[in-house]
Amino acid sequence: MQQTFSSRKQQQGIGFWGVSFILGVIVIVTMVALKLIPIYDEYAAILRTVEQVKDGITGTEVSKTKIRDKILNGLYPNNVRSISQDNFKEHFKIKPTGSGYDVIIQYNREAEMVSNVYLLVKFDNTISF
Repeated sequence: MQQTFSSRKQQQGIGFWGVSFILGVIVIVTMVALKLIPIYDEYAAILRTVEQVKDGITGTEVSKTKIRDKILNGLYPNNVRSISQDNFKEHFKIKPTGSGYDVIIQYNREAEMVSNVYLLVKFDNTISF
C-alpha cells in the first residue's frame, strides 16, 4: 500500500507566521539584553568600588565622610558616570552601626525601550564596614 502526498494540507513544518513570531521574540529579547547589560555592568562596578573602599579602610580611620569621599573617588576610574557628588545621597546612605558603618546602595536606572516604554531596574544592597 503506497501513500502519496499530493495535498498541501498533509505537509508538516513551520510556516511564515511561525518564523515571524520566533524572530520577533528573538529581536525583543536581544533589545532587552542590550539595554540591561550596561546597567548591570555599571552596578557591578559600583559594588566593586565599595568593596575596594571597604578593603582599603582600616578600623581607626573609618568615618562617614571618609567612606563617602573614597567611594566618590573610586567611581570615576571604574567607569561609573551616573553618580556624582551632587546625587550621591540619592543612591547611597551611610549609617553608623555598633561595630562600624553600613553602606546602603539604593540604585535605580531606567532604560528607554521604545517611545514611552521603559525598563526600570532597582538595586538594593547593604555592605557593612
